[in-house]
Amino acid sequence: MAQFSYRVALLAYFSLIVLMTLWTLVFLPDTFTARGGLWLIQVIPLCLPLYGLLRRSTRAFLLASLLVLLYFAYAVTVVMQTPPGEAIYAVAWSVILCATAFFSFSMAYLRITARA
Repeated sequence: MAQFSYRVALLAYFSLIVLMTLWTLVFLPDTFTARGGLWLIQVIPLCLPLYGLLRRSTRAFLLASLLVLLYFAYAVTVVMQTPPGEAIYAVAWSVILCATAFFSFSMAYLRITARA
């Protein structure tokens, strides 16, 4: 069960990185001039605990879980202010789903490995 939780958490985390890249580089309006800078601000924090996650570090999982909550809150605010027909609405819901999955499965993984 620990292996399953670990793999699903990593899949959700990598999906979150891909979705945030897609969000920044594809779905932002064309008038936004500093896409690269915003991409760095949004994606680099997700890359910081990546080494520890691959090494199954407890601290990295805790840090990433707290970090993912910020992306969850950001996506919820975008969902609340965007009309349902736009493409960014679906991407924001995907970010919410990935953030929830990562948080849930990383907490399950930490709970299972703490008992061992």
